Amino acid sequence: MEISKEQAEKIQNHIMSLLGKEVSFVDTENRYIASSYPNNVGRKANLSTNIFTESQPKELEIRGEEQIVIPIIYEGKSLGVLLVNNDDNNGLEQAKIIKSFTELLMQQTIEKTRALKDSTDQFISKMLFENDPKKIPYLISEASILGHKLNISRIAIFIKIEGFWENCLLNDYRFEGDRTRVIEHWKKEIENAISGFFTKASDNIIAYLGEDYFIIFKDISNSDEDKAIELINKNFSEIFNPLKNHQTKKITVGISKAYIGIKGLIKAYNESKMTALLGEKIYGGDKSYFIDDLGIVSIIGDGAREKN
Repeated sequence: MEISKEQAEKIQNHIMSLLGKEVSFVDTENRYIASSYPNNVGRKANLSTNIFTESQPKELEIRGEEQIVIPIIYEGKSLGVLLVNNDDNNGLEQAKIIKSFTELLMQQTIEKTRALKDSTDQFISKMLFENDPKKIPYLISEASILGHKLNISRIAIFIKIEGFWENCLLNDYRFEGDRTRVIEHWKKEIENAISGFFTKASDNIIAYLGEDYFIIFKDISNSDEDKAIELINKNFSEIFNPLKNHQTKKITVGISKAYIGIKGLIKAYNESKMTALLGEKIYGGDKSYFIDDLGIVSIIGDGAREKN
């Protein structure tokens, strides 16, 4: 589980308004993702890696200033740390309360997101994030019940719609039913946008992953893999620009190679996500990226196709 920039900013603003102190959030990649000092956002914090394995708040001098470092943990995993200025030397007394409040806020936000997922979303989340080989037979059965074929060749298309979570879900809709309808609407629009450029092989699996992320496992069983990928890359603007509105900003897409089966879909997801996020980091958003074009095949694996 990773914390989004929007979630970190909300936490940072909450704590800052409650305490009247400068607050920053550093993620597990040791990078500022929210801060009272805007120039810090996106920069490396250069904290000791040991800090991210701590479970209790501690005092620490950072760049000549006394700080309280508060680990934020969800389901036993670190989401990062809050840095709170300790200018009055009593921050450690408040730290446990801040930690409990922040972790409760995160839990409520994450659980709310999970509640929005339909059966396919839940199936995809279990397949991708629980990663338990013993559950593969159950996942195969569940896929069959949902009508998803696992024995056909698919590419993964990972889609990041910047601003979706904050502007389309979190802020504008009061009731859960409204949010559910919004997600279903966007899934349908995304599927239609992709299907409009393919006249064959329409057995696609699309899921909302939470935050700003969607995934499509595109059926290419009756298509040439290279041509399908080239079609998406060449027509990126025509396919994805119509999805934008005043609530969303950039759309960034990562495309995997084609695979078959449960393990294949997991591999495809990992390829497409890494490709999208790495491509965005190096070259910028609002583009589509194919794994081989970034030359990172060796990072992800040996490229062997798994037939499961």
